[in-house]
Amino acid sequence: MNVNEIIDQIEGLFVLTKLVDNNFDNIKIPEELGYEIKKLNFAELSIEELKGFKFGHWDKDLYLVPGYLFDYIADGVELISIFDEKCIKGINPIDRDTRFGCIAFGFDKTNLIL
Repeated sequence: MNVNEIIDQIEGLFVLTKLVDNNFDNIKIPEELGYEIKKLNFAELSIEELKGFKFGHWDKDLYLVPGYLFDYIADGVELISIFDEKCIKGINPIDRDTRFGCIAFGFDKTNLIL
């Protein structure tokens, strides 16, 4: 399954759960789809692909991880906080509190494929 097919299925879940104001609390990822999501390297996705997953644009460089996707990001991946702190998922503590559906950590777009 390619990234666009995964995004299409995720968007279908948003419709089914009546996503409002990026509240992802009711999103339940089916096991097979979760397996496909875990294969993705989010750091290499384009900005448009990140937007399809509902990554939040924080500033000119930072795209924040939506809360529902955090568990699908591999341990060892570097995330940047809104305070410009670098953290390694699975090693450093990462606060999973969300605002507008996203945690305060994400990917710097300067490292992304445009």
